Amino acid sequence: MRKSLLTAALAIATAVALTGGALLLSAAAPAVGADARTITVNGVGTIKAAPDIAYITLGVVNEETEAKTAQEKNAAAASGIIAAIKAQDVADKDIKTENYSMYPRYDYTEGKERMIGYTVSNSVTVTIRDITAVGKIVDAGVASGANSAYNVRFGLSDTTSYYAQALKLAVSNAKSKSEAIASAIGVTLSVPAAVTESGGYNASMASAESMNMRAALDYAVPSPETPVQATELDIIANITVVYEY
Repeated sequence: MRKSLLTAALAIATAVALTGGALLLSAAAPAVGADARTITVNGVGTIKAAPDIAYITLGVVNEETEAKTAQEKNAAAASGIIAAIKAQDVADKDIKTENYSMYPRYDYTEGKERMIGYTVSNSVTVTIRDITAVGKIVDAGVASGANSAYNVRFGLSDTTSYYAQALKLAVSNAKSKSEAIASAIGVTLSVPAAVTESGGYNASMASAESMNMRAALDYAVPSPETPVQATELDIIANITVVYEY
């Protein structure tokens, strides 16, 4: 008996030493035994929410014979676009360079390659915190020289509360499934032996002909504000629950 107590004491002392002087007690759920009878179900919960933030990429692409000319004209146009965006009450932190590139253009005639100039592209992604202003910002950018607008998308500035609601729905969905299965096979379930959570958040995309501009635009004729319609977003939670019976 004394030998058993001594062995146990040594084991505890070793555990304390290995954990830096503190005896750790695990609060993790016990693993499901290999021979346990289990029911495994997946639960899904979806919450719809109206977006409160938008993103769009605006840019300018130009082609010139000389590299320096192409770069200078592109820089001037890009600066004008950024200034126009800022004039729509968009903060500096909400404008970031998405892409800048310059590359040669070639012509192929009778199997021969001939360099004919340079293409320069510069684009910025804009975070728009007033989603009713998306069309107005697109129009301001185009009026200032943008000939490329794409990747319009809507989102939520904070998904925490929505995702918590979706998780509750997912748990309820999993519980209903497990109870139906248990009833069908004539068994009684206890508390879940394991729960695994994985979630998702779907942002919507908006597209229109005006969102893909690469042709020359005529600013002489006044046009109505570019229409951009936001759609509801799906906040999705997925869980997997294992029950023993």
